[in-house]
Parts: sequence; structure tokens; C-alpha cells
Amino acid sequence: MNTTLFSFLGFVNIFIIILAVVALVTIVYVLPKQLRKISQQLNDLIEVTKKNVNS
Repeated sequence: MNTTLFSFLGFVNIFIIILAVVALVTIVYVLPKQLRKISQQLNDLIEVTKKNVNS
């Protein structure tokens, strides 16, 4: 009983580690693109605001 429980826990740990690695890789790859998109939108917004203030 104990051995099967321990092997099951080990499997769960490995599964959790794999999930964490996948999540990290996804974050590392996706975040820069999202940040670039967001900063681009912010820049556009700032430009529009400047034009509105100037005019």
C-alpha cells in the first residue's frame, strides 16, 4: 500500500514540475510579445493625446 502511494505521489510531483516548466516557457515566450503590443498601444494613445492637447 505504502509503495503504491509513494510512487503515485512521485508521479504527481513530476506532473506538477512538468506543468510548471510548461507554464514558465509559455510566460517567457508570450509575455514579450504581449508587452510589445501593449507598449505600442500606449505609445499610440500618448501620440493621440498630444495631438489633441496641441490642437
